[in-house]
Amino acid sequence: GETILAKHLLIATGRLPGLNQRPVKAYYKGFKSHFKGAELNSTLEMFSFPGTYLGIAPIEEGRFNLACLTKIETIPPNSSPEQFMQNLIKVHPLLNQFMASSCNLLTNWMEAYVPEFGLRSPPNWPRAYWIGDAASTIPPASGNGL
Repeated sequence: GETILAKHLLIATGRLPGLNQRPVKAYYKGFKSHFKGAELNSTLEMFSFPGTYLGIAPIEEGRFNLACLTKIETIPPNSSPEQFMQNLIKVHPLLNQFMASSCNLLTNWMEAYVPEFGLRSPPNWPRAYWIGDAASTIPPASGNGL
């Protein structure tokens, strides 16, 4: 209920409810979970698979985030996120070695459908400047950093 007056507005946010709510077809699916137990320097580890990539990054207190983006057609029918991710881990020797000593901290993998990537058209508001992924090419998939 508060009105704030400004000469310029910088909008650096993820998905805005009610904005560009046209139906979109999902081309990708994202998975994410947090782990502990594996040694990870303060670097990002990336792994590539056909139609899929996976990244591991440290977060805090010896924990790390594992996030994956894959084309929907690469997911076997009736496969759970856990099964899909375990299959990826098994077939990549370095990833398998890294994950062997880790423990998943979340009960369930977070998952979200992601529309096709491409340029977005934010509203043309006077003196409003859209910055960040949601303003251009990467659609925010969820509010959980996925």
